[in-house]
Amino acid sequence: NLEARRRMTFFTNSLFMTMPYAPYVRNMLSFSVLTPYYKEDVLYSWDELHEENEDGISILFYLQKIYPDEWSNFLERINDPKLGYASKDSKELVRHWVSYRGQTLSRTVRGMMYYRQALDLQCFLEYAEDTVMFGGYRTIEQSDAHKKIFDYAQALTDLKFTYVVSCQVYG
Repeated sequence: NLEARRRMTFFTNSLFMTMPYAPYVRNMLSFSVLTPYYKEDVLYSWDELHEENEDGISILFYLQKIYPDEWSNFLERINDPKLGYASKDSKELVRHWVSYRGQTLSRTVRGMMYYRQALDLQCFLEYAEDTVMFGGYRTIEQSDAHKKIFDYAQALTDLKFTYVVSCQVYG
C-alpha cells in the first residue's frame, strides 16, 4: 500500500529528528474537543453500501476500486475471500471498513479517540517500570499485578481529555 509506505517512511525519518521531550500527562492542561453533528451519515447501512448512484456505482464498489490493496488486505484479515454476505459479522465489518473510508461521523469519532489512546499509552510509559513495559501495554488489562498502573492511567486520561459529539437537530 503506497499510503502505508508513505506513513512508515515519515515515521522512520521522524525517529532521527531532535524532538523535545513531551510533558508529563499530569502536568498537561486538560482539553475538550467538540464535534458538531447535523444529519451526517454516522455509519453506512448495508443497503446504502449497495445503493447505486446516478452513474450506476455503489459506495462499496467505488471504495473497492479506489483502495484495491486495502480491500484485499481486509478480506484476508477477516479470512473470508468470498465475503459471505449472509454472515451478520461480515456485514458489520464491511460496514465499518466502508464507513472509515467515507465522510462519516464514525470516522471522525474514531480518529479523535486516538488522542485518548495516545494519552493512555503516554501515561503508562511514565509510571510503569521497565519490567512492566517489556510485558506490553496491551497485556496490562489482564494482569492483576499491574492493574493499578492501568487504572491510574485511565483515570488521569479521563481528567485530561474530553470528547463531545453534539447533535444539532432541533424541532
